[in-house]
Amino acid sequence: MSHTLLCTPLLLALFMPVLLGCGPSTSGPNTVEVTGTVTYQGAPVEGANVIFQPATGSDQTMGSQAVTDSQGRFKLSTHVGGGKFKSGIAPGKYAVTINKLDTASISNTLAPPKDLLPKNYGNPKTSGLSADVSFEQENDFKFALSDN
Repeated sequence: MSHTLLCTPLLLALFMPVLLGCGPSTSGPNTVEVTGTVTYQGAPVEGANVIFQPATGSDQTMGSQAVTDSQGRFKLSTHVGGGKFKSGIAPGKYAVTINKLDTASISNTLAPPKDLLPKNYGNPKTSGLSADVSFEQENDFKFALSDN
C-alpha cells in the first residue's frame, strides 16, 4: 500500500471539522424569516436602523437589528455566537425602535449624532411600534413613520 493512500484518510480526518465549519450556522434558537419596510412621510427610508427588542415579560432572550436598503426594506438575522448569524429571529413579541443617525454631520466626538427621524421612534417606550413574530404567519412588517 502506498504512503499516499495511508495519508489520505488521516488528512480527511484532520480537515473535516474545518470544512464543516465553513457553512451557514444552524445552531441557536429556532427562527422564522422576518422582513419589512420603513417609510417616513410616505417615502422609503434608506439607512435606518430597525431594532427588534424582546417585549417586557417575554421569554425571548435575543433581539435583532438590521439596516434598511434604498427601498426601505430590511431582513433580520440572529447572532448565534462566534461572529456567525442565522437568518430570521425567534418567534415572540417584540418592541420595535427605528432611528437614522446623521453621522456625516458629526463635528466632534462630544456631540451625539442627530436622529433624522422623529426621536420618539428611537425609544421602545415611546415608539408605539411592535411586532408579533410567529411561525404561523408571514412576518413582513410595514412601519409607516410620520411627524407627531
